Amino acid sequence: MTYDDFATFGVAVKNEYSLRSGQDSIRLNGQESGGDQNAWGYFWHGGRKWKVDADTFFEPLIAAHDYYLETGLSPFDEGSTVKRYSLNLVNGIRNRLIAKDERYIKNKYCYIYSQRETSKSIA
Repeated sequence: MTYDDFATFGVAVKNEYSLRSGQDSIRLNGQESGGDQNAWGYFWHGGRKWKVDADTFFEPLIAAHDYYLETGLSPFDEGSTVKRYSLNLVNGIRNRLIAKDERYIKNKYCYIYSQRETSKSIA
């Protein structure tokens, strides 16, 4: 599903997390390990359509959504890979995650990449 913005996408992530309460699910796809570049969902942000990979952890997305709700600021910095753009958590969020769990020092566990569409079409 494609959401109009990160705010509504974040609500969907939190709802999914609530549905799984009591389970040990830390990733969107419910798996404990292994890569999964299938899309869990899409959202529009900064004039681009972004794909969130299914192996993304809940915690970074929830932290990003909370940051957005608290500050009204984008929780992301735009980066790039060889083939496309990526969204990375701003340092404040990343530092909070690292303080909570050192595994975030090495890996971001938040896999968001641009899609070819660069403007939201109005139907």
